[in-house]
Amino acid sequence: MPGNDHVALEALVADSYGRLLDTVRLRTSEGAQQADADLLGPGVYQVTVRGVGAGRTHVIPVTTAVLARAPESSFHAGDLT
Repeated sequence: MPGNDHVALEALVADSYGRLLDTVRLRTSEGAQQADADLLGPGVYQVTVRGVGAGRTHVIPVTTAVLARAPESSFHAGDLT
């Protein structure tokens, strides 16, 4: 952005079929933009980050795949055989 202005960003979270599950506004913390999303559980999600409002025309949206898995503490020894 001209003049090092900050741009408001949001993350669109979709399931593996592209169905929108959540829209989360990113916040600045220690110089980085970040957000937390409540996911439905283990699986593959698509996350698109884009500008918000006037910033939408200055930001090229970026999409990535995210793999969410259950925490190791939820596994039982019998699950691994």
